[in-house]
Amino acid sequence: MALTANILFHFFMILSLGMVAHLPFVNMKETGVGFFRLVYSIAGISCLLALGLCLSPFVSVSDFFFGISSVWLIVLFISFFYMGKLGLEPSLGIAKGLWFLELAVMVFYLEYGFFKSAYLFISIFHFGSITFAMILGHYYLVVPRLSEKPLLNLHYEYWVFLIFKLTLIGYFFYTKDFNFSFYNLYDSIMISMRILWGPLAIFVLSIFSYKLSKMRSTQSATGVLYVETFFMISSELIALYYFVSKGWLI
Repeated sequence: MALTANILFHFFMILSLGMVAHLPFVNMKETGVGFFRLVYSIAGISCLLALGLCLSPFVSVSDFFFGISSVWLIVLFISFFYMGKLGLEPSLGIAKGLWFLELAVMVFYLEYGFFKSAYLFISIFHFGSITFAMILGHYYLVVPRLSEKPLLNLHYEYWVFLIFKLTLIGYFFYTKDFNFSFYNLYDSIMISMRILWGPLAIFVLSIFSYKLSKMRSTQSATGVLYVETFFMISSELIALYYFVSKGWLI
């Protein structure tokens, strides 16, 4: 129970931070306030679930991290309810300020140490790029004139952070001198699923979603991004299982 609670806590915080981290990719003047409020609602609910898990006896985080995350939640919900009433220009300024507040929240992951905090930082942008792109893809039905550039840029970002993450994982395995022959069958299956569903499957699918986005076939691209998001969630949960239970970066 404690292991599951800790995995879900990290997952919900990564989802919350990953959503808002990608708001600079879109222009509020083109999407309107509605899209930003949608992102804030997803981020806010995710953060609420994470903090709810912190109140259980199974998840242990520093009081300061819990406090700053609580402030993050309050600001998200205030932004959701009042941003549409402030007008476009003031709302845009608040959105930019909120991004800097998020960076402050992420800094407190440093309590895990350099390599583990770097892994979590990269996971936020790596996971958020695909998930955010999937949410954005639906909005092309609401705003057909929206440029395809945000979707293309999100793919570029995913590929960059994929390289970062694979490099960090490779360095971790190299320095720890792991030998796969000593793993049990369960670990072998889970790590294989992590590799096949994560870097391999999503990378191949991202090429198709990128080409569809470039053709402005946004509905088809969103369908592919649905599958990518499913693989992303599945593979990241496996990775978080080993991160929380054994401290492995995979």
